[in-house]
Amino acid sequence: RLFVCAPFNASTWRLLDDSSEDIRTGYWKDVVPYWKDQTPAELNELIDCLLEAHRPRAAFHVVCMNFKDIETSRLKRLLHDIATVNTEPAGQVGLDPYYISKALDLLDGRVGVTPYEMAQFEFLFIVALDHSKHGIPNLESQIAQSPEIFVQAVALAFKRSDEGEDPPEWRIENPEQRAVVVSAAYHLLNQIKKIPGTDENGHIDKEALVSWIEQARQLLHKHARGTIGDQYIGQLLARAPEGESGMWPCEAVCEAIEKTASSGIGQGFSKSVYNSRGLHWLGKGGKQERELALKYDNLADRLYHDYPYVAVVVKEIAKSYTYEAKCRDTEAGTEKRLRTPVGSW
Repeated sequence: RLFVCAPFNASTWRLLDDSSEDIRTGYWKDVVPYWKDQTPAELNELIDCLLEAHRPRAAFHVVCMNFKDIETSRLKRLLHDIATVNTEPAGQVGLDPYYISKALDLLDGRVGVTPYEMAQFEFLFIVALDHSKHGIPNLESQIAQSPEIFVQAVALAFKRSDEGEDPPEWRIENPEQRAVVVSAAYHLLNQIKKIPGTDENGHIDKEALVSWIEQARQLLHKHARGTIGDQYIGQLLARAPEGESGMWPCEAVCEAIEKTASSGIGQGFSKSVYNSRGLHWLGKGGKQERELALKYDNLADRLYHDYPYVAVVVKEIAKSYTYEAKCRDTEAGTEKRLRTPVGSW
């Protein structure tokens, strides 16, 4: 009790060194850690001791203002443990997504940290990184380079369409762990935005993109996820930028969609664009929706000559907005009639 009440710094810990192992173990298990101008050496020591006591979140809470002072291997272990060790009481120490993002920002690019390791950390914290400053740049780059990672994410998020079995390394027996991984894979598929074949200047290599799609589709069909996989490929392609000539989607994506001519990719593309509108102000009637329908109709007209299948896909987006416009008109008309006094009918 005396040690627990003493200042939380190295002077107390050195006195603790002369005590029995039971007292030292009990101290790190029970102490309420806090930040109080600890030196970099003290911060690194408290991480070691709290991780040994299986209290990674408590350690993270103390050092979150001083990540720059944490040695690289300790910071990696700390991040790994707060994502995988679940022995601390639920709700006792929260994890602020801001500090998760900040820790990854400081770790990214350090000597001894590979892009693959960063991609693994981004997957572990995929939910916390949603809408964060750091995002998932390393994970997106890994997926853009390797269609196998994309296919594995689809396989983790969705079941096979047949009675076959997945590779042993894809199976997770523990139900709780499987639920966490399934959720992470689903978030990943909905967060990735980098189009395969994109270079550092934002230019998309058409041949690289087509090759990536072909490899991904072969693996998806092999593992009985062809239909759902095509839809997520289409969703990814829907995030493509405009081309240099102002064409949307850009030329490389148009070429890729036209070459595959997959109904699943087309469906995923059009559905993703339509749903990307998100929350918006609703005016009376369907004026906004008619304007959007006209926008995509015009885009489709520009595409018909060179990319007829892509034009059909974009036309489906226009049809969705046209249908929504009619619904809004009907709602507005009904509301007007209900508000009209009976004597004025």
